[in-house]
Amino acid sequence: MTEEATKQEISKRLEVIRSRIQKTGVDPDKVKLIAVTKGWGAEVVSAALEAGLSDFGENYAKELLQKATLEYPRSPSWHFIGIIRRNKVKALGRYVKMWHSVSRIDEGRWIAGVAPGSDVLVQPNSVALSSEVPQGSASPRNGCAFSEVPQLVESLKKMGLSVLGLMVVAPTASSETSARDIKLSFSKVAKLAGELGLKELSMGMTDDLEQAVEVGATMIRVGRGLFGERTTTVGNY
Repeated sequence: MTEEATKQEISKRLEVIRSRIQKTGVDPDKVKLIAVTKGWGAEVVSAALEAGLSDFGENYAKELLQKATLEYPRSPSWHFIGIIRRNKVKALGRYVKMWHSVSRIDEGRWIAGVAPGSDVLVQPNSVALSSEVPQGSASPRNGCAFSEVPQLVESLKKMGLSVLGLMVVAPTASSETSARDIKLSFSKVAKLAGELGLKELSMGMTDDLEQAVEVGATMIRVGRGLFGERTTTVGNY
């Protein structure tokens, strides 16, 4: 697919996403769309920039670094949304605008050490929000215990980091997890953010963005809804 064709396809899909947001009664311009380019090449970033997008999310350090060092029609804003690893933070620090997935004090220390004052979001564990997994069960996803969020927020602030809000991945969809369950999960996160005086909420992806936007998401992370199914294997940090 040529870059121009990619741009046209992304533009069409972007309009679909904006329409989905608008149908919830929320102004699409009030929700920041983070284009998740995991598994896609740099040509997709260029095309997405040409289509009007500016914020890009990556799960893996290697992919973000490969893309961030290239030249584009204009400068992208990079969001790191994956598991934070100590040996990658130094290299990422010069490129990452916002760290979405801080879930431990050590991660905050690593970031503060290489990029003082960075914008960060705290990630609670989605298992703590799920009706299908008992509290205290082992989690397949990153994130801190829900009860630990207030203390972690305070600790990160004391390090000089700018804690802007919370990020969450909804409980994995299944026959037992309804749209209502997912919305309730997002509502719990939104309520906690309000109690802590945090304004940003990074939650909602291609399949559940409506439920997130309806309860106050200020950022949604969309990959497949913009770019289609991935054509490359991912997983290298």
